[in-house]
Amino acid sequence: MQDEEYAVEKIRAGIDQKAFLAKAANRVDENSVKLTANFEVLKAGKATFIQNCVACHGEHAQGIVGPNLTDEYWIHGGKINNVFKTIKYGTPDKGMIFWEKQLSPK
Repeated sequence: MQDEEYAVEKIRAGIDQKAFLAKAANRVDENSVKLTANFEVLKAGKATFIQNCVACHGEHAQGIVGPNLTDEYWIHGGKINNVFKTIKYGTPDKGMIFWEKQLSPK
């Protein structure tokens, strides 16, 4: 019986962990954001970029109206925390809208 109880608890813990992680993803902010190499996360980020950013930053992030995002020269800092903050709050004086209401932190 202990083995069966353990197996059931392990399944419940897995379900609870998935629910927690789904909620925790939206608790990310400019202080807690971390770089990732996860293929699925990067794929979703690419889709978000294509949908929202290509018009100003170009299909390859080479810059059009908005700045080039592929070189080492970043106006507001190139670390993940700086990029997150710039996207979240925008830079209205430079024409970058804030995306806080349109995009989830995830």
